[in-house]
Amino acid sequence: RDHDLWTLDLETGRETRLTHDGEERYGYATDNQGWSRTDRPVLLWSPDSRSIATYRLDERGVGELHVLETREGRGVLHSWPYALPGDSVVPMLERVVIHLDGPRVVRLDVDPDHQRTSSCCGMKRGNDLADVEWRDDAGALAFVSTSRDYKDVALRIADPRTGEVRTVLSERGEPFFESSPAGRGTPNWRVLHSRGEVLWFSQRDGWGHLYVYDLRTGEQKRRLTEGEWNVLEVVRVDEDSGWLYFTAVGREAGRDPYFRHLYRMPLDGGAIELLTPEDADHQVSLSPTGEWFVDRYSRFDAAPVTVLRRADGNIYRPFEGAEPQRAGADGRARGPAAGSH
Repeated sequence: RDHDLWTLDLETGRETRLTHDGEERYGYATDNQGWSRTDRPVLLWSPDSRSIATYRLDERGVGELHVLETREGRGVLHSWPYALPGDSVVPMLERVVIHLDGPRVVRLDVDPDHQRTSSCCGMKRGNDLADVEWRDDAGALAFVSTSRDYKDVALRIADPRTGEVRTVLSERGEPFFESSPAGRGTPNWRVLHSRGEVLWFSQRDGWGHLYVYDLRTGEQKRRLTEGEWNVLEVVRVDEDSGWLYFTAVGREAGRDPYFRHLYRMPLDGGAIELLTPEDADHQVSLSPTGEWFVDRYSRFDAAPVTVLRRADGNIYRPFEGAEPQRAGADGRARGPAAGSH
């Protein structure tokens, strides 16, 4: 509201203004991704709900994009800040942490970042600020800065109380750096604070693979995956058990290279286990505890099948599958109805 960030207590109805210096085109948590805009704030709550990681978006001096909405009668003109290739003034975000005790704003001691994540495109996934991670105790904040041309990235750790920032590691990618080839997926890096390590994704050898770095020194400790295939998404990192779960394509010989499969392997390195062995494309959803996952697999010449699996890939129980329908001369479905219980 009024370019500032507010909270609303759902029990008491009390509103609290967290910032007081927001202004037009220089507001807090502004959701203007360029091609899409909303009135919702873009931010990431700390695990203890006492702090908020967000930014102040500086769009002052950025040229406008003009779009005419056609409708019956007069059209409606929409205009908003939108940088084009070649523009010297582009939106920049100033990273801040807002603490609800006070409230008070801590500005992180780092140069403003370009309005982008290390995984194309936009600054959010759902309604959460992307490329940002809180430590479980909310005592540290990790984030990745990305250059305007998507070539240079840097992983940084901030002290949310003081604003002090330390660069852990950096990488330059050609023709550009992409931390998740799954198409606007969650960036494939994780800071493993309890292990003093960083899980990092890179396509430096022409294939997307995972590496482990030392959190303190920024030096590479080991490579986890390699070969002529691609890791797609890191779906779960279990530091307690030491397992890493990820999806990948192209690893299984003789299969469609676009078929997705779920795998797991030890964080310390070792054998990779295929958890979805069927020759099909697998869409998986892990339970919050990581003990189970739903696997819905299909291919163009077979109806989808959905099963519930344990974390080791063994099938616990199948769900009733869909049966294909035959179309009659009138175009209507014939035969068994598709569905499940």
